[in-house]
Amino acid sequence: MSTRQLFDQTIGFLSRSLDLSASRHKIVSTNVANAETPNYKSMVFSFQKALERSIHQASPVQLKRTHPTHLSGDFESAPELEFSREGVNIDQEMANLAENN
Repeated sequence: MSTRQLFDQTIGFLSRSLDLSASRHKIVSTNVANAETPNYKSMVFSFQKALERSIHQASPVQLKRTHPTHLSGDFESAPELEFSREGVNIDQEMANLAENN
């Protein structure tokens, strides 16, 4: 494997990681914002599962690069969410925010 390929793979992995971390932050923030909302069920986002799926998933959109400096066109699909049976546990959500940071 060339240095260029290794660099491209590493940057791609870091980019996906940051995108998923931002998605998780939005989800946890939404849970915190709705902590007092009646009948609100908190959303759960598994960063590990999403990252593994992202690594092995081929891009559904194929774009043609007409210049080597153009972006690849790899687009992430929306994260899969699970919903808890209970309302928001504010202590757990705050811990999730701290962990995500």
